[in-house]
Amino acid sequence: MVRTRIMKPLKETAQKYSCNDCNKHFSKKQGLDRHRRIHTGERPYSCKICQKTFPKKHNLTIHIRTYTGEKPFSCDICLQSFSCKNSMMAHKMSHERRQYPCDKCNKIFSHKRTLKLHRKIHTGENLYSCGICGKQFTIETRLTNHLRTHSGEKPFSCDICHKSFSNRSNMVSHKNSRHRERPFSLYRCGQCNKSFLSERSLTHHKRIHSGERPYSCSICPKTFTKKSHLTNHLRTHTGEKPFSCGICPKAFSEKSSMVKHKMLHNDSKKYSCDACTKSFT
Repeated sequence: MVRTRIMKPLKETAQKYSCNDCNKHFSKKQGLDRHRRIHTGERPYSCKICQKTFPKKHNLTIHIRTYTGEKPFSCDICLQSFSCKNSMMAHKMSHERRQYPCDKCNKIFSHKRTLKLHRKIHTGENLYSCGICGKQFTIETRLTNHLRTHSGEKPFSCDICHKSFSNRSNMVSHKNSRHRERPFSLYRCGQCNKSFLSERSLTHHKRIHSGERPYSCSICPKTFTKKSHLTNHLRTHTGEKPFSCGICPKAFSEKSSMVKHKMLHNDSKKYSCDACTKSFT
């Protein structure tokens, strides 16, 4: 006797909640309520720090992490962390897209064009050379940016303080670091009431009051409040000068010294003394 198996029909999810504005249907009232905010513009979730509002609680949660620095989602390939899951998933795809390996150094690239440019490092092929100092570049835009270090040209201006820059990326970085609105201060010094955006900055600041200098030089008795200050100091003993002037052969132990030196190559002296004829860079 052959048994016949009777297939039960799949249970359909009841779409019993409808939107009056666009006729979309939802199985839960909560889903309909969230959707309606698209039409009403309602944003019921407010940030207590900057008063920015959001239509979903999830959006507010991610926004608050920009203040706390919390990054709960980690890439299991390179361990880089992210504040939201979508950013982490997009990042992981960049690992999967990399499929063009360099046969010289085993670096892997996600685009064939990027690999082609990279190979020029090994072959010595550089299409764009600086006619002043001889430095070579694989991309024309990098040469264009470099030439401005010789000419002193700064075509990109900050629309807030009018400071000028030789390339757009430096101007954007300046605006983000100097002029970004910061109506919040999560970390406050209990002695002078000064506030900071990160716990690390507050820790460094407190050493002004305590006199604590936890970083000691192993060669001489000097001590420092920051590890970066100790790193710069150690170069006075080792003679290491990792920051080179791209215009002349001079090298420096600190980046700030190199930047000041490069200004000497710039013939533009736009700051003049009102009392005498002297001008300055």
